Amino acid sequence: DREAELAVFDLFLDSIEAGPAAFVVEGEPGIGKSLLWRTCLETARAARAEVLSARPAESEAKMAFGALDDLLENVLDDALPALAEPKRRALEVALLRREPEESAPERRLISRAVLDALRLLSTEGSLVVAVDDVQWLDLPSMRVLEFVARRLDEQPIGIMLTRRVEGADERSPPLALDRALPHERLHVLRLDPLGLAAIHELVRSRLDARFPRHVLVRLYEQSGGNPFFALEIARVLITRGLHPGPEEDLPVPDDLRQILAERLAALPPAVREVLLFAAISSEPTIELVEAAHEGAARELLASAAEAGVIELDGEEIRFTHPLLRSVLRGSAEDDALTEVNTRLAGVVDIPEERARHLALAATGPDAAVASEVERAARTAAVRGAPTMAAVLLEEAHRLTPQEDEEVRTRRQVEAADYHFRAGDTSRARELLEELTRTIPAGADRAWVLYRLGAVRSQEESWADAERHLRAAMDEAEEDAVLRAQVHQQLIMTRLVAGDLPDAAVHGRASIALAEEAGDTRTLAYSQAAVASAEFLLGRGIDWKMLKRSEALEQELGEESSTPLPLTRPGVSRGIILKWSDDLPGARPILEESYRHAVETGDDSSIPFILYHLSELECWAGNWAAAARHAEEAHKVSLQSEQEGVRPAALYARALVGAHRGLIEAARADAQESLTLCERSANVPVMTLALQALGFIDVSLGDPEKAHARLGPMGEMLRVVGLGEPSVVKFLPDEVESLIALGELDQAKMLVDQFEERAGALDRVWALATGARCRAMLDAATGDME
Repeated sequence: DREAELAVFDLFLDSIEAGPAAFVVEGEPGIGKSLLWRTCLETARAARAEVLSARPAESEAKMAFGALDDLLENVLDDALPALAEPKRRALEVALLRREPEESAPERRLISRAVLDALRLLSTEGSLVVAVDDVQWLDLPSMRVLEFVARRLDEQPIGIMLTRRVEGADERSPPLALDRALPHERLHVLRLDPLGLAAIHELVRSRLDARFPRHVLVRLYEQSGGNPFFALEIARVLITRGLHPGPEEDLPVPDDLRQILAERLAALPPAVREVLLFAAISSEPTIELVEAAHEGAARELLASAAEAGVIELDGEEIRFTHPLLRSVLRGSAEDDALTEVNTRLAGVVDIPEERARHLALAATGPDAAVASEVERAARTAAVRGAPTMAAVLLEEAHRLTPQEDEEVRTRRQVEAADYHFRAGDTSRARELLEELTRTIPAGADRAWVLYRLGAVRSQEESWADAERHLRAAMDEAEEDAVLRAQVHQQLIMTRLVAGDLPDAAVHGRASIALAEEAGDTRTLAYSQAAVASAEFLLGRGIDWKMLKRSEALEQELGEESSTPLPLTRPGVSRGIILKWSDDLPGARPILEESYRHAVETGDDSSIPFILYHLSELECWAGNWAAAARHAEEAHKVSLQSEQEGVRPAALYARALVGAHRGLIEAARADAQESLTLCERSANVPVMTLALQALGFIDVSLGDPEKAHARLGPMGEMLRVVGLGEPSVVKFLPDEVESLIALGELDQAKMLVDQFEERAGALDRVWALATGARCRAMLDAATGDME
């Protein structure tokens, strides 16, 4: 039943000769993605294409660069000598071929090394990079492959992926392939359920079983054409010797876990025992299980493979379905789990993996084990794996004796920091909130409150963020560094609250304290933030301060990452250029900022930058690009729990939708943005959402409704303190509405003020739209000349 899919793969394989292409197979668990993937790779090898493959598992998703290691395992020795020394060294550290140095290798160097290696391998012919179950890719490997996909030029390189999707789930292609490749070179297939005839053949060929037609039809109906479920149900029928009548349901429990548990229970105890080692290991191999089991593991594993529970691919052990693995672990006794983890810890050679097993084997607090787990967390962090570092630090905290309260607190704070860097804001918040309830008032608690304020600012609760930040200020005592950083965080909360003057005040206070404390990072970001606030207040562009902040940021390098993308000097300069009508100047800056955020895994910045890029392209008339940026901004904000920036992404989607005539969708997006802004008291984006709705009303010839939305905004912006005419894009629509309603005096007052500010600051867009408004006003009074 997969002839059509194989035909599409053949077309994809042929197309690689002309340049990069991708083939993505999607489907629900058990639908046959992996089998199709393996068949396609056999076809590729038969066509003499070089194939690099990886099959990550859910348990490996936190193993940094694990999938990348699998992809390059058989070609790395050939590729490494051809790489430049810095790239070779970075790749060797990432893949555990070399001991890490004092700092983590730069993600860009690792990505460039992989890109160079793939280009080298493709010089001899077509190259296929294949990943099965791409949803389990570890984040560092995923970032590298995204980087590579965007930079493939004319090399004959194809990317083949399978991805698990459930129900009617519709998502953008993985690895951002829709942004990396032209539409015609991206093939995405959704695997449908098998037909009745195929299910019949599957059961016959795999299980050597034949059922009456009514049983077969019921099997097909209850499995939904899913081959894995059909086989599992058929196995139960066979092992129980059941012969259901035409009206009887087949013995499928509500929870498939029960079926899998029964299948595992049918195995001899010795086989189940050895399988537990494979189930608990992140990357099970026959050699590893043999070393830990200390028995006839190879023969027992062969029996499990014969029973269809696992597959043996060389030394690699892979369960035929992930549920088998989880059921095996879940049904094991605590003593057995402790014993298996202890043995595995004694034979694995990866520090993070050894630490994980030691932690799982520990039955209570153990200072020595906790210290070893913390050291493994440091190694993971140096390798650029903050998620693994966070998980290990949480384990280290759990294993630290209660009397070592200072060490326990430090480990929990650091775990929260790593979760925050990795984009898991909710877990970071949980850990920090727990600490605020146990640490006494003072400088230590102030640092926790400061971190909590930063986390809450990412989660939409701006008022809550400000409450925590002000509490941190109260407890900061004489800590100038902390006070500078709190003021720096308060810039954003005051901007969101719609108080530009106060945001500027906090910015200047942060600058003064940062200079006093020698805190270069905060100084750089606060200077950029103050330049932005002063611009919005109508005081022009302070190029001197912007350049100074960018120079400081460049001195800091990657140390300058911050949870507030608005204040990043490079981003701030791009946004100010955009606001001041220099769209060609702003575009490359914002695009480079976006690329930097993607390559460094800075998901906290991506939606914010993309929202500004979408607005820029919409103003420039590049609506397709604007729509892509807005959609991606919204998707990432949802995935990374950034409710604080999601209203801006919705506004951007509404704005471009309105320009393209997608009225109902645009209204829905703008209204949802408005609702979220009202809930979180986000004043700036609230005005943008109203602006989009007003634009729709004017476009559809409803000046009364437009004026009802846009009229109050003039007073709102006066209270906010906004004095930059190029930012108030709604004003020409409001003037047009007033003229249509006959309110000429009010329209004239707005035009006079608008043109005066536009002339004083030489803002091209404001001058142009001001002249248009003046012309409409003259026409309305009869002055056609």
